[in-house]
Amino acid sequence: MTPEKFVWLELKPQQKFKDDGQNKMLEIIQHASEFAYFVFCNNGAMKLVVRTPENNQGLFKTIPGISIEPAKTPNFERMVTKYLTLKNRHSMVPLVDLTTITKSNLYSKLWAEKRGCMMACFMYDNTKKILSEISKKSSTLERQAAAKNVALSSKKKTEIAAANQKRESHSHYNCTIIFGVQVASELSEIQTRKQRMRDEERRYFQSKVKNLKSLHSVESRKECAIISESHKNTVKNIENDFRTDLKTAKADIKESTTILDTVIAKCFA
Repeated sequence: MTPEKFVWLELKPQQKFKDDGQNKMLEIIQHASEFAYFVFCNNGAMKLVVRTPENNQGLFKTIPGISIEPAKTPNFERMVTKYLTLKNRHSMVPLVDLTTITKSNLYSKLWAEKRGCMMACFMYDNTKKILSEISKKSSTLERQAAAKNVALSSKKKTEIAAANQKRESHSHYNCTIIFGVQVASELSEIQTRKQRMRDEERRYFQSKVKNLKSLHSVESRKECAIISESHKNTVKNIENDFRTDLKTAKADIKESTTILDTVIAKCFA
C-alpha cells in the first residue's frame, strides 16, 4: 500500500480578508480527513501553516480571503514544547460546535510574547470509528434491557439520545494541541559544537607534532613539550567554555519553560 502523501501549505490572508464571523473556515476544514494547523509568532510577525494530505489541499483553497502557497517544512528545533491531550485518550470529540463557539484571543496573546512561540493543533477524522462505537453501545444497552425484560432507565435513555444526537450532527476528531517557545540553543547543539572544536584541536595538535619529526631530537622534545602544554590548555578552555554554555542553555530552557507555562495559562484563562 502506497503511503499517503502530505503537503505543507502557508495560509496568507489577503487585504480583503475579513473576520470570519460565520465560521466559514471551520465549515470547510471539517471536510478534511486529517490536518495539522500551525501558528508561528516571532518578532511581531505571524505565519499560518497547515500540513494536510495531498488530496485535501483543495479544501483550503476555498477559504474566502485567503491565498494558499506551498511551504517548506517548518523548523521545530530550538523549542521547548508541551502537549495538551484529552484526559480520556479513547474519547472522540467534535472539531467544534459551530452553534456555541466563542471567539478566542489566542492569537493576540501569542503575538504579545517577546520570544518566538508556536501553537499547533493535530486533528484526525475518526467519525467512522466513533459512529460505530456509539451504535454498538446503544445496541448493547437495548439488547441487555430486552433480555432482562425491563425498560431502560431515564438516565440510559438520556445518554443514548445525547450520543445519537452527536452521531448525527458532528464530525468527530482525535485532537492534540501543542504549544512551544523558542530557546537560544539546544543542548545537543552545544555538545556537537564542543566535539567539533575538540576534533579540530586534536587534528591541529597531531599535525604540529608530525612536523617536528624533521627537527633535531633535543629541539623536537622542547618544541613538543610547548605544543603539548598549549594543546592541554586549549582543551581545558574548550571544556570550561562548554560548561559555561551548558549552564547558560539550561537556565534559558528553564526560563523558556516558565514562559511556555504562562502562555498556556493565558490562552486558557
